[in-house]
Amino acid sequence: MQEIFTTPVVSQTRPFGWTITIVGAIINFALIVVFIVAFSVYYRAFSWVELSGGAIALAVWMYYSFNATVRSAIRLTVGRDGIEVLYLLTHRKWMINYPDIVHVESVIANGNSYRTEVSTFLRLEIYLRNGEQFAFTDAQFANYRELKDAIRFFRFHGDEVTLVNSTNI
Repeated sequence: MQEIFTTPVVSQTRPFGWTITIVGAIINFALIVVFIVAFSVYYRAFSWVELSGGAIALAVWMYYSFNATVRSAIRLTVGRDGIEVLYLLTHRKWMINYPDIVHVESVIANGNSYRTEVSTFLRLEIYLRNGEQFAFTDAQFANYRELKDAIRFFRFHGDEVTLVNSTNI
């Protein structure tokens, strides 16, 4: 029997998800700073050019690290009309309409990251008509499977079923 989604499915973050992300970024940043300071104390021969280059490299790393954190801080709402992606730090909304989805694929990915509890994780990749791609992982959301099932249901079976709100039954 196929599950019928009568209300939108909203993503739920994993317990301590934000804490792990923030602590991991702080530790990563601290290790780089300690490495630069230790290296400069040991060699005592840094010129202004080398220090400027190190500062620029650190600034670029901080920009990309912060940008990755901003992009990973999302809330998904999967409903009959489409997938609403809300970026929590910028409050920017992106609506993915089901007719724009070309392909949905589940991928088992390998990765060693402070954001995952294990080295392999599931990633749902959504390919759009305009060539863009959207993906999220089971490490991001506690209800990953429910989100995946709702997206597949609405994308491939949503037009065939008239949904009724469960409060009206």
